[in-house]
Amino acid sequence: MKRIILLLCCLLCISCASANSLQREGFRNFIDAFNVEYVEDVNLHDIFYIEKLEVHVVGSQKNMDWARAYYNPRILGYFTVKDGVYQIWVYGVKTSNGIIVNQAILGHELNHVLSYINKGYKNPDEED
Repeated sequence: MKRIILLLCCLLCISCASANSLQREGFRNFIDAFNVEYVEDVNLHDIFYIEKLEVHVVGSQKNMDWARAYYNPRILGYFTVKDGVYQIWVYGVKTSNGIIVNQAILGHELNHVLSYINKGYKNPDEED
């Protein structure tokens, strides 16, 4: 009986994807989607120096500044401007190896900053 339980535990551990493997798969999907839809432009090289940028990484939505955004329990990040300072608020998770921020959400909110500063950049919430 102990051998069967041990075997089942081993099979369960082998079949579970780690957070790192899921993150790598997610990155590959984003890269694949970007490469399919867009054509390379060797003339594009913009540089942004964003002086007044704050990135708030919080472990609970209770810590987000909801006076600056509408509350929704599914929101894991948002962008706002407060007193001339660009603010990105994102949800983070503390692990034994450090804090993890969902890079897709952080990138999405950074796209808001870019489109706010330069209208030549697409607002990520607008459809094509």
